[in-house]
Amino acid sequence: MKRRAYVYIMMLFAVMLFASPCCSKQSYAKSAEKISKVRIVTCKEEKETLMLLKASGNVKWTSSDKRIVKIAKRKGKRNQTVVLETRNPGKAIVQAKAGNKIYRCKVIVQNKVSKASLAGVEQTDNTLRVRVRLGNNGREPLNYGGSFWVEKLENGKWVKLTAQNDAAFTLAQRRLKGRRSVEETYELYSEGKAALYQKSDFLPGTYRIHVDADFAKDDYNYVAFQVK
Repeated sequence: MKRRAYVYIMMLFAVMLFASPCCSKQSYAKSAEKISKVRIVTCKEEKETLMLLKASGNVKWTSSDKRIVKIAKRKGKRNQTVVLETRNPGKAIVQAKAGNKIYRCKVIVQNKVSKASLAGVEQTDNTLRVRVRLGNNGREPLNYGGSFWVEKLENGKWVKLTAQNDAAFTLAQRRLKGRRSVEETYELYSEGKAALYQKSDFLPGTYRIHVDADFAKDDYNYVAFQVK
């Protein structure tokens, strides 16, 4: 009888011994503080939300450079949530302090410039294609497509080339989601195909293509390229 009781007590002790660290670990996991993001990449004039999860006390938030990132609003009983307002391009550290613990998030603010850029030129004896990358750095979608044209640099001035067939040089209207980019190919001329221009229109020199997109400035719609 005593032996059975002894075995029972030892088994109970072993169960408690193994269960205690597990429970302790779970308890620690539930109470562990952490910042919701350690790095944010965004554009100027945007708003971002940052939180100190499972905050153990009142949270004090600071920005290393208010010209770049401003703490616009604090939320929660312990100020555990903040709304960040981005102002100018640059880098700043947003810091959350709860008791003696400090948590940091690096914020990178970029220019809110959505524009077209050159992706490449494909030139052969019979064809000329220009690849254009359209970038949308904002949150809202933008429209692109429609008609476009080409200009040549002559004596320091841009001169629009005379088109052969306006209807042949169009791109279907499309939408580009925020924070995305897309690459489109524009065929300027191709032997045996209807095109806006002819091979004789493109002597060696500097040209630029104007693409139809809802960019903030018309300058962002132009992409320069070289013809050999």
